[in-house]
Amino acid sequence: MQLGGYDISKWAVRAAARRGGATSLAVASNRQPPFAAHSVDVLLSLFGFPHWPAFAALLAPGGRLFTVDADVDHLIELREIIYPAVAPGAGEPARDAVQLGWRVNRSRQLRYRIHLDTAAAIHDLVAMTPHVHRMSADGRAALAKCARLVVTMSMVMREWSPPPLS
Repeated sequence: MQLGGYDISKWAVRAAARRGGATSLAVASNRQPPFAAHSVDVLLSLFGFPHWPAFAALLAPGGRLFTVDADVDHLIELREIIYPAVAPGAGEPARDAVQLGWRVNRSRQLRYRIHLDTAAAIHDLVAMTPHVHRMSADGRAALAKCARLVVTMSMVMREWSPPPLS
């Protein structure tokens, strides 16, 4: 069995590489994954921005895609601090995936709360999210006042079958 991975963040790839193991890693996006067509049996996308045609091209016959995506109230407490108005998150399977012929085989929601007991822990959480780039100066100031925070982690895990090959 061979393992490979990629992320758009060079820092994430460096951190994964430091953990060792026999994994091939690369800095890449879902739009242009660094693997040969039809060479992947299991593809895992964690909080990624899916590019469904590229995913379909990667999967070997019989291959499966597993996604983990934020549910509607993922990090809601954090978002309420850093944004003046909070829009509901996505919760439904990607409509464009279904329109392209992808099928959800299984779906499961995972929900729990985490206690962040230091400003550093809050900062580390935010640094792992797109919110670090999206929040305004006012949002940063509001967050800087937080020394502790209880945050809802709410995700949806799905197993997908790709569209039939044409």
